[in-house]
Amino acid sequence: MYDYLVAHGGPGEDIVRDYAGRDTYDSCSRARRIFGVDRLVLVSQGYHLPRAVATWRALGVSTTGAGDWRMQARYPSLWRSYTIREVAASWKTVADLVSGRDPVLGAPETSVTDALRRKGIAP
Repeated sequence: MYDYLVAHGGPGEDIVRDYAGRDTYDSCSRARRIFGVDRLVLVSQGYHLPRAVATWRALGVSTTGAGDWRMQARYPSLWRSYTIREVAASWKTVADLVSGRDPVLGAPETSVTDALRRKGIAP
């Protein structure tokens, strides 16, 4: 994703990578607990958006979502398979939330707040 964003004009120095975010639950939990994120706008594929926004919110991050639905018309069979996959992923997310599973955490990082400060945004 980093390479895509930079290739399309994203400022590489302001893109924070999470190398231990192995699934949506891990990424959400790590964003809050490691990177100090307490609010965000989530941009994702439309089929993934409801589960992702619900997960972020359940883990205490104020979240607004924006979904991209273009793939649905371009690749309908892929869209269907990803939508079906979301059912299983939703059950896994419920299990993660109920159990309070700890993802790989590591030390707190300031990379998100550093990127915001470089842009003059107070975290």
